[in-house]
Amino acid sequence: MPIVTTETMFEHDKIENFHVTDAEDDALERLQKRLDIEILRTGRRDELRSFQYVGVVNLGKRAVQILPKIYTEKADQSKEERARLATRNLLSLLDYAGELKIYEPDIAPLIARDLHWLEILISLFAKHLLQEWRRGAIKSYQSIDDDLPVIRGKLRLKDQLREPARNHIFAVTYDELSADNKMNQVLRFVVEKLYRLSQNDENKQQLLLLRHLMSEVTSLPKVTYEDAKSIPINRLNKRYEPILNMARLFLSDKSSQLAVGEQESFAFVFDMNKLFEAFVVNFIHRHRKQILPPKLQGCALLPQSRGYTMALAVRNGKDVMHARPDLVFKQNDHFPLILDAKYKVVTKISEQLSTSDFDKMFKYSHGFQCKQVLVVYPQTSHLTLKKLDSYKLKSLESTISMAIVDLRVDIDSPTGKTQLINEFKNMLGSLTL
Repeated sequence: MPIVTTETMFEHDKIENFHVTDAEDDALERLQKRLDIEILRTGRRDELRSFQYVGVVNLGKRAVQILPKIYTEKADQSKEERARLATRNLLSLLDYAGELKIYEPDIAPLIARDLHWLEILISLFAKHLLQEWRRGAIKSYQSIDDDLPVIRGKLRLKDQLREPARNHIFAVTYDELSADNKMNQVLRFVVEKLYRLSQNDENKQQLLLLRHLMSEVTSLPKVTYEDAKSIPINRLNKRYEPILNMARLFLSDKSSQLAVGEQESFAFVFDMNKLFEAFVVNFIHRHRKQILPPKLQGCALLPQSRGYTMALAVRNGKDVMHARPDLVFKQNDHFPLILDAKYKVVTKISEQLSTSDFDKMFKYSHGFQCKQVLVVYPQTSHLTLKKLDSYKLKSLESTISMAIVDLRVDIDSPTGKTQLINEFKNMLGSLTL
């Protein structure tokens, strides 16, 4: 793969005078067709426009890093400073959304080196996998068929009888403790693919060392996200869980091209809508003791990702029209609060709730018989009003409320995290429950 230069831009932004070549335009078209999304758009005057997807798009000799607009705005702030904080916050969002366990001592030196955030993720994955592998690979008993001069395990009688003339050779099946199991095969697959994608010398050295250390593990030609997702976590492999979660990240639906050959062009992107939803849900869950008001402390928190749904209707004896809120607060047999997160750029809080969003919240209130539905939006540079706004539903005696959360802080710092915790605490404490 050739040396790649990286251009940085932000979501819903543009780069002027990008001068897209025909080869880059073709590569972008192929990538977006494969993923069935629009990440970037080339336009007149050599403009390159971004949308709601953030990540890295490699077009051959150039890569485009797209970052979210979640940074503290200062008058004298350079683009590089905004990019560094946005990168830190993007990693924090991924940490909360995917339980990756990304720690500040790990990312600070990487950001100081101005690596784009995919290389930072690769570095974190390689570093922690290397540490755990040196502590000891997770091994399990594997059933092995072999022909031996002694009987070990069980005799494969049918195979033995097929070749009775073999002297002193026995067809046997035995169990052997081995690192060549499904979890390690997934990790080995990701190591192989990242080695081909990384442009950073230190990352490639770590990945090359991992390839050597994991040589006893079968290198599979293809592994999917579902393969990685199906691996159960138990007390024996618990220490590998953050690494496995990161492997799942590299195999997720919008990075499926990592499993397709050795290509010079690839995309590794996330939809900020989904990332924001997962962050809000998991941030509240992780800090629930500090955030939740007394009336909600005893609630079970049921995120959409756990498959909790409510049927809104019955047809021919079967439940239909299922509602799947981002977060359901359940207390015994009733639901005091339903929360939904929307990553939208808006200018006025009073104009936030579109007709489609209103219809959705109305269905939640009706289906769950919930008196309070809360929609959370991100703070943007266009919106300064942060008070709650609400709609009173006449027929249900329920309320749909809207609120703003400001992600433009250093989320992983003690000060930034405390600020966010207090924002959510004040937001939920202001509701009538």
